[in-house]
Amino acid sequence: MREMEVDENLKGIEIRNDGDEIILSIAHAMTKDDYISFIAFERWDNLYFRKLYPEWNEEISFPARKGKLIWGTNKEKINSIRF
Repeated sequence: MREMEVDENLKGIEIRNDGDEIILSIAHAMTKDDYISFIAFERWDNLYFRKLYPEWNEEISFPARKGKLIWGTNKEKINSIRF
C-alpha cells in the first residue's frame, strides 16, 4: 500500500492509495460541536457523495483517479483540493 502526500489543507482527513482505490480516514475529532459534515469526490463524469455524522469515525473509498475532493464541517466553509 502506497501512502499519498498529505496536504495541510486537508484538516482531519487522511488519504492513502490502495491500488485502484483512494481511502479516506477521518482523523477529525467528530464531536457534536465540531465534525466533518460531508465528503464528496468529483470527477469529470461522476460525483460521489458521503454524508457524515457526529461521533462516527469512518473510512470512505473512491476509485483512484484524478478528481477533486470536497468537504465541509459544521463550523467552517467548504474546502476542496485536486489530486
